[in-house]
This record gives sequence, C-alpha cells and structure tokens, in this order.
Amino acid sequence: MLFSVPIFSRTTYLEDPNPFTLGFYMLAKFEPGSEEAEQMFDSFWFTNRKMRTPIISLYYKVQDKEGRIMYERSKESEIDP
Repeated sequence: MLFSVPIFSRTTYLEDPNPFTLGFYMLAKFEPGSEEAEQMFDSFWFTNRKMRTPIISLYYKVQDKEGRIMYERSKESEIDP
C-alpha cells in the first residue's frame, strides 16, 4: 500500500479560519454590554446571515464566577414558511 501526503497543499499544514470561533473570540474581548460589544454582536450576526449556511439563532451570555448572569443578549432569524 502506498499512502501519500500532499506536501505542497496549504491545507496539510494550516486550517481555514472558522468564522464562528473568530467571532466569539472577538466578542469575548469587549466589555459585556459596551457599545463595541453591541457592534461586534450585530456585525457577527449580519456577516454570518450572508453565508451559504446562515446562522439561525445567536445567544450570548456572560456569567460571573458564582453563575449569576451579568449580561445576556439573543437574536433569532425570521424563517419563511
């Protein structure tokens, strides 16, 4: 048996960026409830709505160490019947 690895293929060594992971990482960098966080949330929502497999629902919740909810925001798309 002969196995080959595509040595010159970019995907052998690097992963394509995942927009969901990147969006949540960026959202976590801002203070919950700040204007920047709100803009990032909206930007993440509208960007992912335009994808081939669009986002349907987005729920963002920040809790303190005791589990109390400090900030919460969600958004859902309108699904056509």
